[in-house]
Amino acid sequence: MAKRILALLTLLAMMAAAPFAAAEPAARPLLAEGAKGAGVSRLQEDLKQLGYFEGEPDGIYGSGTSVAVTAYAGDRGLSAADGVTVEIVRSLYADLNMGTLDEGSKGMAVYAVQRMLVTAGFLDGTPDGVFGKNTKKCVRAYMEFAAPNAVDFMQDRQNEREAAFAAIDFAGDMPAVMDVPVISTETILTDGSVNEDWFAFMLGASAIYGPTVRQGDTGRDARRVQKRLKALKYLASGVDGAFGSNTALALKYFQRRNGLEETGECDPDTQRVLFSDLALESDQYVSPYIAYVSTKMNKVRIMAWTGDGYNEDVKLFKCTTGAKATPTLKGTYQAVGPISDWYYMADSSIWVRYAFQIKDNYFFHSVLFKNKGDKNPTRASVNNLGRNASHGCVRLAVEDARWIYENCAAGMTVIIQ
Repeated sequence: MAKRILALLTLLAMMAAAPFAAAEPAARPLLAEGAKGAGVSRLQEDLKQLGYFEGEPDGIYGSGTSVAVTAYAGDRGLSAADGVTVEIVRSLYADLNMGTLDEGSKGMAVYAVQRMLVTAGFLDGTPDGVFGKNTKKCVRAYMEFAAPNAVDFMQDRQNEREAAFAAIDFAGDMPAVMDVPVISTETILTDGSVNEDWFAFMLGASAIYGPTVRQGDTGRDARRVQKRLKALKYLASGVDGAFGSNTALALKYFQRRNGLEETGECDPDTQRVLFSDLALESDQYVSPYIAYVSTKMNKVRIMAWTGDGYNEDVKLFKCTTGAKATPTLKGTYQAVGPISDWYYMADSSIWVRYAFQIKDNYFFHSVLFKNKGDKNPTRASVNNLGRNASHGCVRLAVEDARWIYENCAAGMTVIIQ
């Protein structure tokens, strides 16, 4: 009897860890030589635990890591020619007996789940292979969304386990029927913990689509589209669940780059590409406008998005940029956005209007006011327009600062030279 029970438990465990037969491998490897970061560290830790990686994990997928991956995959009849595939992750998950993934879990299995959540538009961030509170929150949201599509898959796996159980000859010592509930949208687990069935489903590369999302829509589906557009670098910010004009601009550019009809609506055809591993990243962030700041000419040039780039001149403002002792920072930034109509500059005990934050303590803002509510700015700040005289911010005439404040969005690209 003890031997029959042990055989049963072994069989069920093997079935639970087995990959979903109908799943297709990911079109791209999860990690490949040249990659860096926390995901690589998790891979190295897993391989070291199994005796394939020597040395200390450093987060760099170099030749040593490549040799370890190739050796591990080869021993299990898998290919690592392109890097770490979903099949390799499934094998690591089984070999390490990871079981249910929950808070505190870490490894390539967690990294793969997080990457799937990013692709599906549920996780806004970079996968790190550590199952924390935010990962669990995003997993729960995914499960609730995907539950209707997962029911049949979960039921099929349960039926396979029941069939295996029934096939074992217990010689009348035990019942040959498993007492398990029928899986439905009401009984399927959606608590954010990734059990073996959910792990198989999530790595099955089966995208889950929602209804068409368009401008004016709000809620979960709109937020999901925004998260995915941000992950693909079409949107720099603005993941607020409100599908506005800026999201529509970004989606149209996504459609253009991916060979889809430029409708600005996230219909099923668009979702099939957007929520897939084949979606092309953007070559630039999309916003209604871009700002170029010249610290030599003390000018701000605003150009408008035309569908494939910022090709239309809109405004040219005279400005004041940083003095020699307090220069304006140079570089390319994604602006934080509008902050306040009236804003107190504590470092200089002065008020400004229409503060639009570029980065940290650097702003577009108006010329200076001694007091909040004053009708007229200081004469000196007006006279300094066109000169290098600020504490680092970009000062503008009141009406010009107001235009930026009212027309430019959070995430707008600002290039300062």
